Amino acid sequence: MAKLSPNIPCPCCSGKKYKKCCLVYHKGALAPDALTLMKSRYSAFAADRPDYIIKTTHPDNPDSLQANSKRKAVS
Repeated sequence: MAKLSPNIPCPCCSGKKYKKCCLVYHKGALAPDALTLMKSRYSAFAADRPDYIIKTTHPDNPDSLQANSKRKAVS
């Protein structure tokens, strides 16, 4: 998957350009609420930005890389 152009419509379906919507969060701004966070995570998937998804996954989530590495260390 290729990185998205900043000028395309945002994958979160907000109607805004990607650069004025979720790209802001992918570059480090904090999402103001849960809905925006989830939309930005979806957009990160569509934009091939796995680092953002990893960064915004709670460490106690079973799918978290941190949680998985802790489990392996205990085993």
